[in-house]
Amino acid sequence: MTPRAWAMVQRHFGKAMTLKPTERALYLKTACPDAEVRREVKSLLAEYDKDENFFGLYSSIGGKVLSHYEIQGRLGDGGMAIVYRARDRRLGRLVAIKVLDPFHVTDPACQKRLIREARHASSLNHPNIVTIHGTGRARGIGYVVMEWVDGKTLDRLIPPKGWPVPEALHYGDQIAQALDAAHRCGIARIEA
Repeated sequence: MTPRAWAMVQRHFGKAMTLKPTERALYLKTACPDAEVRREVKSLLAEYDKDENFFGLYSSIGGKVLSHYEIQGRLGDGGMAIVYRARDRRLGRLVAIKVLDPFHVTDPACQKRLIREARHASSLNHPNIVTIHGTGRARGIGYVVMEWVDGKTLDRLIPPKGWPVPEALHYGDQIAQALDAAHRCGIARIEA
């Protein structure tokens, strides 16, 4: 499937999920002329209808369980994934769990990229780089389990007019140290 077709799948699936099952067929017939895209959207909708937890995990409401992790809430979104705060029921600790978002969960290239990212990050040991505890797959959803780091996100930490220079240098130095560690392990390339 081409990137353009996949973008159409994402758009139509997102819209169709909000409709009643009886309204979906008409929507897809009128709004989605591409047969391949329509087939993929219908396949995702069938999974969604078969198991409400297939995409139920993606809501912002906690209480869902993925493997032995109890999802407590959504922390943030990225380009292809969502990060949740969760409680590891086996070890009794808080963790962060990164899962592919509903639009990328069935894409094999995205699944490989998620695992590759986890492998790279797990090869690093640095105080400014999150520790990877493991990976897994449950109900068709691949995930990465990371250490829980309590604190504020940068969008909440940085004031509207930016940090004063000493504070910006303090955080910038920590970021640079982490990038340097990744670079030395061959993971991040730093170019001038």
